[in-house]
Amino acid sequence: MAAIVDGGGFALLHEFGVEILPAAVTSFLVAVVVNFLLTSIFVFKQIPSVRKFGLFFIFALLGMTVNIGVMMFSIQLTHWDPRICKIIGIAVAFFINFFINLLIVFRQKESLEPERASGGTHFGAQAELNSKPKPKPSEHKSAPIQKSQTKPSKQKKTRKRKSVR
Repeated sequence: MAAIVDGGGFALLHEFGVEILPAAVTSFLVAVVVNFLLTSIFVFKQIPSVRKFGLFFIFALLGMTVNIGVMMFSIQLTHWDPRICKIIGIAVAFFINFFINLLIVFRQKESLEPERASGGTHFGAQAELNSKPKPKPSEHKSAPIQKSQTKPSKQKKTRKRKSVR
Protein backbone atom coordinates (compact mmCIF):
# COMPACT_ATOMS: atom_id res chain seq x y z
CA MET A 1 0.00 0.00 0.00
CA ALA A 2 2.82 2.41 0.87
CA ALA A 3 4.44 1.60 -2.48
CA ILE A 4 1.21 2.64 -4.20
CA VAL A 5 1.15 5.88 -2.20
CA ASP A 6 4.81 6.55 -3.06
CA GLY A 7 4.62 5.61 -6.74
CA GLY A 8 1.17 7.10 -7.30
CA GLY A 9 2.02 10.29 -5.44
CA PHE A 10 5.21 10.66 -7.44
CA ALA A 11 3.41 10.08 -10.75
CA LEU A 12 0.71 12.58 -9.81
CA LEU A 13 3.15 15.27 -8.68
CA HIS A 14 5.38 14.70 -11.73
CA GLU A 15 2.34 14.91 -14.02
CA PHE A 16 1.48 18.31 -12.53
CA GLY A 17 4.94 19.62 -13.31
CA VAL A 18 6.76 19.14 -9.99
CA GLU A 19 10.45 18.43 -10.63
CA ILE A 20 11.60 14.82 -10.21
CA LEU A 21 13.54 15.17 -6.95
CA PRO A 22 10.97 17.22 -4.97
CA ALA A 23 8.18 14.95 -6.23
CA ALA A 24 10.12 11.85 -5.15
CA VAL A 25 10.88 13.23 -1.67
CA THR A 26 7.28 14.43 -1.07
CA SER A 27 5.67 11.18 -2.18
CA PHE A 28 8.14 9.18 -0.11
CA LEU A 29 7.46 11.17 3.07
CA VAL A 30 3.70 10.68 2.74
CA ALA A 31 4.28 6.97 2.10
CA VAL A 32 6.43 6.72 5.26
CA VAL A 33 3.49 7.67 7.49
CA VAL A 34 1.15 5.23 5.70
CA ASN A 35 3.80 2.51 5.79
CA PHE A 36 4.48 2.98 9.51
CA LEU A 37 0.83 2.70 10.51
CA LEU A 38 0.12 -0.32 8.29
CA THR A 39 3.37 -2.09 9.19
CA SER A 40 2.88 -1.55 12.92
CA ILE A 41 -0.65 -2.87 13.02
CA PHE A 42 -0.86 -5.51 10.31
CA VAL A 43 2.68 -6.85 9.84
CA PHE A 44 4.23 -6.69 13.31
CA LYS A 45 0.93 -6.60 15.31
CA GLN A 46 2.15 -3.75 17.49
CA ILE A 47 0.71 -0.50 18.76
CA PRO A 48 2.01 2.49 16.78
CA SER A 49 3.85 4.87 19.11
CA VAL A 50 5.62 8.18 18.67
CA ARG A 51 8.90 6.61 19.84
CA LYS A 52 8.68 3.81 17.28
CA PHE A 53 7.70 6.30 14.56
CA GLY A 54 10.83 8.33 15.30
CA LEU A 55 13.01 5.25 14.97
CA PHE A 56 11.07 4.14 11.90
CA PHE A 57 11.51 7.58 10.32
CA ILE A 58 15.27 7.65 10.93
CA PHE A 59 15.67 4.34 9.13
CA ALA A 60 13.16 5.41 6.47
CA LEU A 61 15.61 8.17 5.55
CA LEU A 62 18.09 5.42 4.65
CA GLY A 63 15.36 3.79 2.57
CA MET A 64 14.62 7.13 0.92
CA THR A 65 18.28 7.50 0.00
CA VAL A 66 18.25 4.06 -1.61
CA ASN A 67 14.86 4.62 -3.25
CA ILE A 68 15.70 7.98 -4.78
CA GLY A 69 19.33 7.04 -5.49
CA VAL A 70 18.30 3.98 -7.49
CA MET A 71 15.61 6.02 -9.27
CA MET A 72 18.01 8.82 -10.26
CA PHE A 73 20.71 6.33 -11.28
CA SER A 74 18.16 4.43 -13.40
CA ILE A 75 17.02 7.63 -15.10
CA GLN A 76 20.59 8.63 -15.93
CA LEU A 77 21.62 5.14 -17.05
CA THR A 78 18.55 4.06 -19.04
CA HIS A 79 16.78 7.33 -19.92
CA TRP A 80 13.50 5.54 -19.14
CA ASP A 81 10.39 7.29 -17.95
CA PRO A 82 10.97 8.54 -14.37
CA ARG A 83 7.83 6.72 -13.19
CA ILE A 84 9.30 3.37 -14.25
CA CYS A 85 12.59 4.23 -12.54
CA LYS A 86 10.68 5.22 -9.39
CA ILE A 87 9.09 1.75 -9.29
CA ILE A 88 12.55 0.19 -9.51
CA GLY A 89 13.75 2.40 -6.64
CA ILE A 90 10.73 1.46 -4.52
CA ALA A 91 11.36 -2.25 -5.13
CA VAL A 92 15.01 -2.10 -4.11
CA ALA A 93 14.33 0.02 -1.01
CA PHE A 94 11.44 -2.23 0.06
CA PHE A 95 13.70 -5.13 1.02
CA ILE A 96 16.18 -2.94 2.86
CA ASN A 97 13.40 -1.17 4.81
CA PHE A 98 11.64 -4.42 5.70
CA PHE A 99 14.72 -6.05 7.20
CA ILE A 100 15.69 -2.91 9.12
CA ASN A 101 12.18 -2.76 10.57
CA LEU A 102 12.18 -6.46 11.37
CA LEU A 103 15.57 -6.47 13.07
CA ILE A 104 15.64 -3.04 14.72
CA VAL A 105 12.45 -0.96 14.83
CA PHE A 106 9.92 -3.65 15.78
CA ARG A 107 12.14 -6.10 17.66
CA GLN A 108 10.49 -5.41 21.05
CA LYS A 109 6.88 -6.41 20.83
CA GLU A 110 4.17 -4.08 22.04
CA SER A 111 1.14 -6.26 21.51
CA LEU A 112 -2.20 -5.00 20.27
CA GLU A 113 -3.80 -7.07 23.03
CA PRO A 114 -4.73 -4.79 25.96
CA GLU A 115 -3.39 -7.09 28.68
CA ARG A 116 0.06 -7.11 27.13
CA ALA A 117 0.31 -3.55 25.85
CA SER A 118 2.96 -1.33 27.32
CA GLY A 119 2.81 2.36 28.04
CA GLY A 120 3.78 5.19 25.75
CA THR A 121 2.19 7.80 23.55
CA HIS A 122 0.10 6.11 20.88
CA PHE A 123 -1.42 7.18 17.60
CA GLY A 124 -5.16 7.52 17.10
CA ALA A 125 -7.70 5.12 18.58
CA GLN A 126 -5.00 2.61 19.45
CA ALA A 127 -4.42 4.49 22.72
CA GLU A 128 -7.72 3.07 23.98
CA LEU A 129 -6.18 -0.39 24.01
CA ASN A 130 -4.04 0.61 26.98
CA SER A 131 -6.95 1.94 29.01
CA LYS A 132 -7.72 -1.41 30.69
CA PRO A 133 -5.70 -2.03 33.84
CA LYS A 134 -3.29 -4.94 33.75
CA PRO A 135 -4.32 -7.90 35.90
CA LYS A 136 -2.45 -8.30 39.17
CA PRO A 137 -0.40 -11.47 39.66
CA SER A 138 -2.84 -12.56 42.39
CA GLU A 139 -5.65 -12.61 39.81
CA HIS A 140 -3.90 -15.30 37.78
CA LYS A 141 -4.70 -18.11 40.24
CA SER A 142 -5.94 -21.33 38.78
CA ALA A 143 -9.56 -22.37 39.03
CA PRO A 144 -10.67 -24.15 42.21
CA ILE A 145 -10.31 -27.90 42.13
CA GLN A 146 -13.55 -29.75 41.65
CA LYS A 147 -14.43 -32.65 43.94
CA SER A 148 -14.21 -35.00 40.98
CA GLN A 149 -10.56 -34.01 40.54
CA THR A 150 -9.50 -34.79 44.09
CA LYS A 151 -8.11 -38.11 45.20
CA PRO A 152 -10.39 -40.19 47.37
CA SER A 153 -9.66 -39.82 51.04
CA LYS A 154 -8.31 -42.71 53.06
CA GLN A 155 -11.10 -42.75 55.55
CA LYS A 156 -12.27 -45.99 56.98
CA LYS A 157 -15.29 -47.24 55.23
CA THR A 158 -17.91 -48.60 57.49
CA ARG A 159 -20.71 -50.82 56.40
CA LYS A 160 -24.01 -50.90 57.96
CA ARG A 161 -24.76 -54.38 59.12
CA LYS A 162 -28.10 -55.78 58.56
CA SER A 163 -29.54 -57.13 61.63
CA VAL A 164 -30.53 -60.71 61.42
CA ARG A 165 -33.40 -61.73 63.72
